Parts: sequence; structure tokens; C-alpha cells
Amino acid sequence: MKVFLSFLFVALMFFGINRYYENIKQRENVKKSFLSISRNDISSFTVNHFINSQNFVQNQGEWYIEPGTNKLQDVLKNQNIENKSPTFKKEKIDSNEVNRVLDLLFAETVGVPHDEMDSDDSKIYEINEYSLHIIFKDKLGSELETVYFGKDGPESLSVFAKLKASSKIYLLNKDYRLLFLRPEEEWKSK
Repeated sequence: MKVFLSFLFVALMFFGINRYYENIKQRENVKKSFLSISRNDISSFTVNHFINSQNFVQNQGEWYIEPGTNKLQDVLKNQNIENKSPTFKKEKIDSNEVNRVLDLLFAETVGVPHDEMDSDDSKIYEINEYSLHIIFKDKLGSELETVYFGKDGPESLSVFAKLKASSKIYLLNKDYRLLFLRPEEEWKSK
């Protein structure tokens, strides 16, 4: 009888542990869109980094770029230091390229969050107010969402990211910093 009970106990433990790991696998395989906003609601966005900022505005299906302001420029202005950043005026850019990059970001799916953000994690993941972030806006200029990009992920061309309103940190499969943070000339048609 003791042998039977011991065998039954071990079998139930094995079954329970197996179910636990199956549930974890199923949760990891469930993917959802990283961005919960609609791509069609976006009429402008700002790519902001501590050394560079660009505003993208859509007008009648065409995208335009203009310089923006960032934290470094604000600090220089407050300290009355001359800003020697290159300036340009609002210019039409390659709308196909902008749409391609936006489509890639909106197609990004994520599973279980990599981590929860706390005060120490801003140093670990390099996600803070100075890291590259994109602010999406609607036609009225209201903020729809802000995405913060941190440091490189463990896999080639991956990056850690978080949404402004969330404490969850995700590992994205593409390095969107390379796609969004580029000089104004690279957004023009070639």
C-alpha cells in the first residue's frame, strides 16, 4: 500500500509540474501587438533623442519632416548657450519609407513582458527621458502613445522597449533606433 501511495504521489507531482510548464509555454506563445493604438489615427509623430529631434507630419497622405526640440536643446537654452545643431526647414520626404518603418513597428508582436520597470531598471535597460522615444499624435495634436527604446537586446538587432503608460519592458525583434533615428537627408527619396 505504501508503494502504491508513493507511486501515486510521484505521478501526481509529475503531472502537476508538467501542466505548470505547459501553461508557461502557452502564455509565452500568445503574442499581441506591441502598440495598441490604431495606425490610421496617427497624423504626426516626433522622434526624440537627447541629441536630435524630428517632427513628422502627414498632410494629404504625404509625410513632411521638420526640426523638433529635445532635452539637450532645452538645457542649452536655459543656460543661454548657443545651440550649434544643424537646422533645416519643413521638407517633403519619402512617404513610402516613413510608412514602411511605421508598418514594421505596428506589426511588432510581443509575448510575456521581459521585466517590470522600477527605479533601478532605468539604468539597466537605459530607458529614461533622454533615450530615444517616439511620441505619436492624432489630428488634434493629442498624444496617443509614447514608445521608449532602451539598450540592445541579447539577440542581434533586438532592443528593449516600453510604453509610456506601462511599467512593462518588452524585448523587440528589430532595432527600431536604427530605423527611426537618422538624419533628415536619409528620409528623402533616393
